[in-house]
Amino acid sequence: MRHHQLLLLWGKTQYQGDLQLQMVIQEDISFYEQLQQALGRLLPVSTTPLCGPADLTFGQVRQDVLQLLFDDVARLHPEAGRHYWNAHTWRTCMWVPVYTTILAYEHHRCLVDSRRLQLHFSEGLAQQAYLPEDAITLNIADETEPAATLADSLEQVRLALCNITPVAAKLAGRHTADSVLAALLLYYHDLPQYSTAHIRARGHVWLQAIGLPAESGYLDIDMSRYSLPDRLSLNRRVCCQYFRCPNAKLCSNCPKIPMEERLPLLASEWAEHDRAHAQAASET
Repeated sequence: MRHHQLLLLWGKTQYQGDLQLQMVIQEDISFYEQLQQALGRLLPVSTTPLCGPADLTFGQVRQDVLQLLFDDVARLHPEAGRHYWNAHTWRTCMWVPVYTTILAYEHHRCLVDSRRLQLHFSEGLAQQAYLPEDAITLNIADETEPAATLADSLEQVRLALCNITPVAAKLAGRHTADSVLAALLLYYHDLPQYSTAHIRARGHVWLQAIGLPAESGYLDIDMSRYSLPDRLSLNRRVCCQYFRCPNAKLCSNCPKIPMEERLPLLASEWAEHDRAHAQAASET
């Protein structure tokens, strides 16, 4: 069976509260190169280890790095307050190892040892990643080990953050669960041979494996009024607090929005997303 290259092309920087990218399957290269290219579409990838004062290795958490990140977030968004600072800092630490773990396993049944993953933080964001090739194990049996490794890595970060600012396990877990399901939506976005039932099943398996059952979920979005196939969106159980920033509003899938308002809003955004996607494809 031939390997395929994961090529992730930017669609919109943020969509429905999480990264949304177009995935295209291309020709052979090594899986490590596939993963490097995939990560490179999410954020810049370093070819050498990161060892600066703002660099975090998930298996060797340094509180001074987390303090720098938290202070940056507070400095850049002073009006947003601590609820936002806490949520943003956690999500900034969490999303790269989640997406890396999910994409590697779903694409090629690989274990990424997230404890070896390194991130560089600047201006309140993850700006660069490094993952050594020997942090990848090919052809593993199931999700148990990658899920356990990911959960352990993230818990070490959360505990270190709690020495700086309170990050409740329930809140952190719900944000993590959202990113797990969003990563699955990313992977299967341009693989129409997989049904929404398949994606739901994969989400259930992953949330069970990581110990976060029922902390997030999917919504069925009726797209019939736009003559488009029905879609899935996140059924989040926690707010990212972005609305606290100046001139910001609630995300379209925010749990603060009543469901009867949220569903048509999500359908409208998916229709706009598909229109922009089709236009971009026609121009290439």
